[in-house]
Amino acid sequence: MGHWKAVRIGVNQPLELYHLKDDPGETTDLAAKHPEIVKKIKSLMVQAYAYSPDYPIKGFKQGL
Repeated sequence: MGHWKAVRIGVNQPLELYHLKDDPGETTDLAAKHPEIVKKIKSLMVQAYAYSPDYPIKGFKQGL
């Protein structure tokens, strides 16, 4: 999302947030400092998620 990148390392783990323009090496997780951006990206992820029997996610919690 713009210069922001969110990643999740494992199912049902919290999102990590990085500002790629300022931190291209993704060394500083900014999720705690920018909860509003995390919330927006989570919402986009929920909207974009589509279940696939080819890639089932065991233990997935609806709403990410």
